[in-house]
Amino acid sequence: MASTAEAISMPPAWATERGRSIRPPAKIVADRTALVVIDMQNFFLDPSVPIAVPNGAALVARINRLVGIMRTAGVPVIWVQHGYPPSQEPVADPRHDKGAAFRAALAIGKPGYELAPELDALPGDLRVSKQTVSALHPRSECDLGRILREQETETIVIAGIETNVCCETTARDAHQHDFSVIIAADGTGAMTTSEHDAALLNLSLWFAEVHTIDEIERLARPD
Repeated sequence: MASTAEAISMPPAWATERGRSIRPPAKIVADRTALVVIDMQNFFLDPSVPIAVPNGAALVARINRLVGIMRTAGVPVIWVQHGYPPSQEPVADPRHDKGAAFRAALAIGKPGYELAPELDALPGDLRVSKQTVSALHPRSECDLGRILREQETETIVIAGIETNVCCETTARDAHQHDFSVIIAADGTGAMTTSEHDAALLNLSLWFAEVHTIDEIERLARPD
């Protein structure tokens, strides 16, 4: 994952060109676009957690910048949080049960479930919960798909963590649902640079455009 002092990881030019040859260019039109920020929760940013993303503070700062850009452009912001119902209730699909400790840490309403307090999340932003790695999976118990359809969204910009897990899987499902997808290269993060880079490469070949936040800012400017 890139930090503010590191070069931004981007797919190689040949991958970007191949993707462009088979996919129409994504457009950021305010009333047809949504920024979807995935899993920027205390649990996944806690350095003591084995699956936490490193350099979380730098990622939070970059995502806050992206959120500001989207708000200025009139694009709605949707925060997706991974969470489970109270322990006495069944999860949506037992195959996605990550274990009692994982579920307890991410129980809805618990500190680990909450968005990191440093994030620029406003009361008027939309928030949805998911129970599977994809926020668009039919078993996810997530309202994201319904919200995007109701808003007549055509393009989604994805940021958050982890690049190669929930961000990538949501992006692939979004493509399958005929959305244009943009991944923020420096607005996503994984446990290792190798995992981050591999996800961006795979996504760029077919499922999504990969852009830096600077590039997304240019795309969001009205003509």
